[in-house]
Amino acid sequence: MNEPKRKRGRPRKIDVLLRDSVLTPEKIAELRSMASKKEQAVERAQEAARQERVAAVEQTRVNNQILAHATKARTLAEFHGILRESLSEPSLKRYLEAQEVVKAMIRYSNEGWQLPPTDEDFMTVEAVIDLFDDHIANHGTIHDIEFESFILQNWHPQWAIYSTEQDVNDPTCPGLLPYWKDTERLMELCRAEGEPTRIYTLYGFETALPQYHVAKFKARIQEHRTTSAAGREMHRIHESIRCYLCRFEATHKF
Repeated sequence: MNEPKRKRGRPRKIDVLLRDSVLTPEKIAELRSMASKKEQAVERAQEAARQERVAAVEQTRVNNQILAHATKARTLAEFHGILRESLSEPSLKRYLEAQEVVKAMIRYSNEGWQLPPTDEDFMTVEAVIDLFDDHIANHGTIHDIEFESFILQNWHPQWAIYSTEQDVNDPTCPGLLPYWKDTERLMELCRAEGEPTRIYTLYGFETALPQYHVAKFKARIQEHRTTSAAGREMHRIHESIRCYLCRFEATHKF
């Protein structure tokens, strides 16, 4: 027969048992503590589940709002502009400040080789690479060549993942939509690729280094270091394949 539910004010069963026990006060305190910890664990699990449900409801609301804005936007500029209006002042300030840092790093990776060693901003090639690596370790990257989402990994052609209104008439991709008009693609970019990619997708802010820029920068330097003398000479002669290291060596007479 099931034990009736304890009414308010009635002592817990464990309290009755402990009251009539021959255990020491210390052991009784320990047992009460164990029972209390179990109750607390149950409460924590219930609260965590509740918070997950609340978060899921909120995410659904946010996603629906994003899709509603996407429906209205005819161009990428309009899409970003509408969503930027929903940002709080602190978030907008944070994104803009992060983007300024990224722009400065990209600018340095394109032009920093010109600085003389006496300049306070001068860095060696290895220092620039370390700067990139440190920033990526702390802030991640904007995914534009490698994706976590299975759907995006298998998207063809890959360049069209971030397609805009200017790409929809491309004869090689009939039926192509701007990415914000494709619900599945838009949601995958926001859900699966990390915060920097989500911010870039929705608001157009580069708060982390784009993967492609980093890969191209490092690959050309690596190629320069591992190719033959003739290959390095090709790097120096042809502007299209000249890398940061080529320019750095030529400028500083290495």
